[in-house]
Amino acid sequence: MSQLDIFIAGEPVTFATKAEKEWKDKLRKCIPNPKSSNKTMLEKGLEMHFYLQSFTHKGQPFDLDNLVEPVLAVLVNEKGFFGSRRSNIYWWYAIKRLSSEKVGVYIKTSQSTNPQITTSPCYNRIENLQNEDRFSVTLEFPMKTNIGDIATGEVKREIDSLYEIIGGSAKAPNDWKIDELFIIKTDTTETKKYIKKLNR
Repeated sequence: MSQLDIFIAGEPVTFATKAEKEWKDKLRKCIPNPKSSNKTMLEKGLEMHFYLQSFTHKGQPFDLDNLVEPVLAVLVNEKGFFGSRRSNIYWWYAIKRLSSEKVGVYIKTSQSTNPQITTSPCYNRIENLQNEDRFSVTLEFPMKTNIGDIATGEVKREIDSLYEIIGGSAKAPNDWKIDELFIIKTDTTETKKYIKKLNR
């Protein structure tokens, strides 16, 4: 079995920041090498639960997808999970929470290609949008999409395009308001979006 189920203590940070190197060093130290070879790869998807002291760092809000990037960089590209290829990821789920007791990230890989995640239809407009609103977003992509390409790929483009629904602008979307992300590849021929307000 190559499934990973681990909590790594420490302050999660986003990629392309000064603190990223220290955080990735901790991830490297704590994440073991997978027991499966590329030919017997068992991982299909993964969950990432980020426990944070604050939703901001030095005044800048945390974007959930940017928290995911350093984890995948170490887990997949360096440690070799998912056959060392992000394109082998069928789905990933991430959530960020405030925590006063534990700070870090919980990572769990899965053999399932069809996890049970409840979604709600995406609306073209959300009534009475408030600055404190937080959101859960699900994106379904065609099977050919590399959903592990976080920084510059289709996932980032689709998240940024949600500004018309969750607020912000094309150049500065309010994607920091997204507290929960579920990204999955399906038999769809076009990207599908689902969004709901979270009761926080």
